[in-house]
Amino acid sequence: MHRLQHPMKLAIITKASLVFLATAVYASHPEVSTQPPAQSPSGFCATLEAFNGQVEILDPSRQNLQEVRLHAAIPCGGWVSIEKGWAYIRHRDGFHIRAGEWTFIQLQDVKSGGVGVDQAVLFKGQAFVQSQKGDGELRVATPNARARIQDAISLVLYSQEAEETQLMALENSASLENRLQTSPAKAGKNAGRIVAKEGESTSLNLKAMRTVPSTPRAAAIASVREKLNALSIEDKEQKVFLRNVYHRQGRKFAELLHEEGTARRSPAGLEIYERHKMDGESKKLHTRMESRVVGGHSEGFKLLHPNEEHGRTHSVKIQIEDHGNNTRSKGDELERKRLMEELSQLRPE
Repeated sequence: MHRLQHPMKLAIITKASLVFLATAVYASHPEVSTQPPAQSPSGFCATLEAFNGQVEILDPSRQNLQEVRLHAAIPCGGWVSIEKGWAYIRHRDGFHIRAGEWTFIQLQDVKSGGVGVDQAVLFKGQAFVQSQKGDGELRVATPNARARIQDAISLVLYSQEAEETQLMALENSASLENRLQTSPAKAGKNAGRIVAKEGESTSLNLKAMRTVPSTPRAAAIASVREKLNALSIEDKEQKVFLRNVYHRQGRKFAELLHEEGTARRSPAGLEIYERHKMDGESKKLHTRMESRVVGGHSEGFKLLHPNEEHGRTHSVKIQIEDHGNNTRSKGDELERKRLMEELSQLRPE
């Protein structure tokens, strides 16, 4: 007959077994951490300076909502969602971000060794970003690209439907690169970056089978004005940005003009623009191709070359005599009578 163990001793054995089991599970899965994720010393990366419309602040897990109010703290790794309206965000590193409607953006901490290498991640929507002198480089990542702004003001947009990132440089220069492409070490750190100067825009669309952003070109004033109005940018600032875009559109290619009589050569004549001068073999090939086009008929050659001057313009005189409606020739009158007689003899069957 077995004796029952003491209840206290049984509890100690059970607790020791559970500790051993937990240790074994953790040893088999060393990547599982029991410590909370590291955060920046201050606990937040940005503040909500102003907003209008439907704005939400989410924690890094995107499961809990925080109170939306003026000067509300946004945690590192936290998200800001704007359905309608706009939100003015100030990053702890000094950067200014103004997000528009239908925008989902994440704020990150770089200096404290936190979440990532980019201060902001634009998941969708549009953002007006500003990096003042002394703030350093602001990096805004999208699902396929990365914009770099330093001592400049730019618009960064990402369309989920088109899978396209667009960068508009409103003041000074900014660059755009494919963040999914790794450049060789020999190419340098600036390889693959496309710099958009003031008033220019560039875009990256992987659907178009492009691995680098497009060549920068002058931005459209109407498009820039529409986006600035949607972000409620003040009219005074809008005039400055639109003036920069207008000056970029008016920029011309570099050229050297000579005063009259000082040019090194005379203007080109029509004969200089003949791109392919005929030689003996070329004439034979040209004649053979013409023969195949017209099927070897002489009348076809006349259509291709109506005169000996091979298509050069010439004048032709055409004279048209109008005898009036009441004047008819004798032959026409006889023909009319003959037709009337034939029609009168027709009888239905």
